[in-house]
Amino acid sequence: MTYLTFILMWAGLAISIFSKEIIENFTFNPDFYPAYEVVPVIILSYIFSGMRNMAQLGMLLTKNTKYVAYTTLFVAILNIVLNFIFIPVGGMMAAAYNTLAAFIVYYLLSLKISNKYFHIPFEHKKLFILFIAAFAGIAVAMQSGSLLWGAGFLCVLKTLAAYAEAHMHRREKAGETADQLTDAPPAQE
Repeated sequence: MTYLTFILMWAGLAISIFSKEIIENFTFNPDFYPAYEVVPVIILSYIFSGMRNMAQLGMLLTKNTKYVAYTTLFVAILNIVLNFIFIPVGGMMAAAYNTLAAFIVYYLLSLKISNKYFHIPFEHKKLFILFIAAFAGIAVAMQSGSLLWGAGFLCVLKTLAAYAEAHMHRREKAGETADQLTDAPPAQE
């Protein structure tokens, strides 16, 4: 899940930063131009959706798929209720944040239920660091008109690069490099 989240966050950050330009180039009606404001939040929602797909593995591997249906139904109802409450007040941004909240709940429920049946040791500390970096990057993307855009993006870039370097260094230190794995002697019986 860590690598999936890492890739999704990079892709999501890139799309979020350039969402205004993307929407302006692919939409011919200027009425839709303000839609770029919701793109970072929706992308973050779908990052949680991708993580939820990985978190559900415990339910799927043990054939407890009824819980997939239960969580999906619960989260759909939650999202609809939140939309009825907050869209009249906050418009499209409220709908985006409602989707984000629902997908976070979806991920957490899927993880909790899956771990009950088949525990998979995901790297939650690394995921937390990735999300701190993503939230910083998406916040910068949402405020792209300010001077902080470049500095914020560089901070996120440096954080992600430091994370990747630390992870690679730790693997090398543990002796798990690809060369060592392929040159290992066969196991004796």
